[in-house]
Amino acid sequence: MEEKILSNIKDKDFFIFALGIEKSSINIYSKVLELIKEPSEEYSLFEKLIEEEKKHMIYILKKIHELK
Repeated sequence: MEEKILSNIKDKDFFIFALGIEKSSINIYSKVLELIKEPSEEYSLFEKLIEEEKKHMIYILKKIHELK
């Protein structure tokens, strides 16, 4: 069902939707870091995930700008 919905939206709307997902992921991973509290392998993993999500957001923002 979701695939059908996503295939029918404009590219710009898709990237705006994806940007929201990336932002939500950062918020979730940040909360996990608060719960872990101390540096560990898991803590480091979530820090890296946040950095990757930020890279995705930059890419998506560039795509949105291109579609204006």
